[in-house]
Amino acid sequence: MGTSYLGCKSSKQRVGSPSSTDAEIIATADGLKNLKCLDSLTIEISLNLQTCYLFQDNLSASKVIQRQTKTKQLKHLLSKINLAQQYHADKLFEIIQTPTDEMIADSLTKPKAAYNYATVETARLGVYKMPTY
Repeated sequence: MGTSYLGCKSSKQRVGSPSSTDAEIIATADGLKNLKCLDSLTIEISLNLQTCYLFQDNLSASKVIQRQTKTKQLKHLLSKINLAQQYHADKLFEIIQTPTDEMIADSLTKPKAAYNYATVETARLGVYKMPTY
């Protein structure tokens, strides 16, 4: 949007996850694979991809990716965690901790009260009700 690249993907996760932290790490690793391809493409065509931002509302997932906590209970996700940690260390992306109420993507994937969706989310997405004549 504007002078930035915007990428999005919507699909069910291929792997079931017992916790929201697991789900966020899986989604992050899947998204980073696409980001790495985009980064390689922009380098090849002589464009500089600026640091991308990951808006994250799961504090545990953020801490794991930023190496601020141990991953002992997440051994089953070690390859995905290592990928995310490496890309984060390479400054391919930065994590911005975002309150759940401010996560725009949630309005597209999670049920919310009609009042909240109609007044808050649509305005943030730039979608407005058309007047009737």
